[in-house]
Amino acid sequence: MDEFEKQPDKEKTPEDISNLDNIESYILFFVDKNQEVGYNADWSGGINGFAEMFFSMSYGSLLDEILHDMEQECVKLGKVEEFQKILSVLANKLRQRNVETDSIGDSVVVPPLSDLYYQ
Repeated sequence: MDEFEKQPDKEKTPEDISNLDNIESYILFFVDKNQEVGYNADWSGGINGFAEMFFSMSYGSLLDEILHDMEQECVKLGKVEEFQKILSVLANKLRQRNVETDSIGDSVVVPPLSDLYYQ
């Protein structure tokens, strides 16, 4: 993904991904105008790599790494307030989920997102 990350001023679109020879698989998440979360995925070039990516999101540190990189980019671009708002939304969603889970007596395994980002 190095070539993809080297395009800081360019909007990252599916076309950018499909034009890179070294991309074997990807997941593109998006939110439409109705605030519905969607995704587009392609694993045609590497099922194992795709599975590794999924595993790292769920049980590894990929989400923490993404948040860290986003934070650094926001600092560079002077968008720290925007990043703080993202973290606030995430923290509120986690709290809401925990309350809902506690009220029905189930326990939920939450992906290992760093406590640093949710304090």
